[in-house]
Amino acid sequence: MCTSTTVAQCIDSEGMILMCTCTVAQCIDSEGMIVMCTCTVAQCMDSGGMIVMCICTVAQCINSEVMILMCTCTVAQCIDSEGASVLVHGSEGFDTTLQVTSLVQLILDHDCRTINGFEALVEREWLQGGHPFADRCSKSAFAITKQRSESPIFLLFLDCVWQIWQQFPCSFEFNEEFLVLLFEHTYSSQFGTFLCNNEKERKECKLSSRTVSLWTYLARPEVLQKYLNPMYDPNPRVIWPSVAPQSLVLWSGLYQRSIIDQSKQKEAWQEVSKIREYDKELRSKVTKLRRQLASLEREALGVGLILPSELGVDCIPE
Repeated sequence: MCTSTTVAQCIDSEGMILMCTCTVAQCIDSEGMIVMCTCTVAQCMDSGGMIVMCICTVAQCINSEVMILMCTCTVAQCIDSEGASVLVHGSEGFDTTLQVTSLVQLILDHDCRTINGFEALVEREWLQGGHPFADRCSKSAFAITKQRSESPIFLLFLDCVWQIWQQFPCSFEFNEEFLVLLFEHTYSSQFGTFLCNNEKERKECKLSSRTVSLWTYLARPEVLQKYLNPMYDPNPRVIWPSVAPQSLVLWSGLYQRSIIDQSKQKEAWQEVSKIREYDKELRSKVTKLRRQLASLEREALGVGLILPSELGVDCIPE
C-alpha cells in the first residue's frame, strides 16, 4: 500500500516547499505490484497553509507496466513463434495472472480488439475467472486509506491496454472513452456487471435479474456509437507493442481528465470521424460508378458499339 510522505520531509530548513517522491518500497501493494499513489490536499498542507506537492514519480508506475508487458510479450512469443503451451500462474491466479493472460490474447487475437471481443475477454478472464472486484475495488482507486485486499489490478490492466492502444490506434475498434467507461463502472454500482467477487456470489445475489448488465447497455446502437474508434482498420496480424520506458506514457485521458481540458481532443476526433464517414460515402459512390461503367461497357460490346480491342486490359468486363 502506498504511504504518504510527511509534510516535514517536504520542507527544507528555510521553509521552502520541495517536491518529494515516495520510494518504490512505499508503493508496493499486497501483490507486489507498483501502484500509483496520491496525497490529499489536507495531507499536503504545511503549518503556514502552503500546499506541498507530494507525488510518486511516473517511472514507478511505468515500471509496473513494463514488467507486465514484458511478461506478456514473452508468453505471446512462445505461443506465436514456437507453438508452445504456456502455463501462467501468480500467487492465487486472480490478479497478475489475469493481467498477463488477457493481454496475451489482446496481442495475438484480433477479435479481442473489437468491442464485442474485448467485452467477451473481460467476461471470460476477469468475471468468470474469479477476480474479486468487490474486494479489490471497494474504494476509489486513488483512496489514501485502503484495506489490504484493495488494489487497482483491473485499472493497471486497462492502463496496459491503453498503452498498446496508443501504439496501434488503428487496430482497435473501441476508443479511449470505452476504457475509461470500464474503469468508472468497476468502482460504481450503476450496473451489476462488476459487483461481487465471483459467479457464486452473483448468482446468490440474483444480479442477472435485479440489475442491468453493462454489456447490454453498450449494445444499444445510440450508445455504442460514442465508443467506436473512427480510425479503426481491422488488422488480423499479431501486434507487438514496444515495452521500452520511453514508449509508455501517462494516461492523461484518465488520470488528468479533471485538470486537462479534453474538449479540443474530442473535437479533433469528431472531425476525424466525419472525414472517415465522408471517405466511406465516396468509396461507396466510386464502387457504384464502376459497376455502372462495367454494365454500360457490356451493353456496348453486345450491340457492337465498341470492340474489345478498344478497351484497356483492366477495363474489359468479365
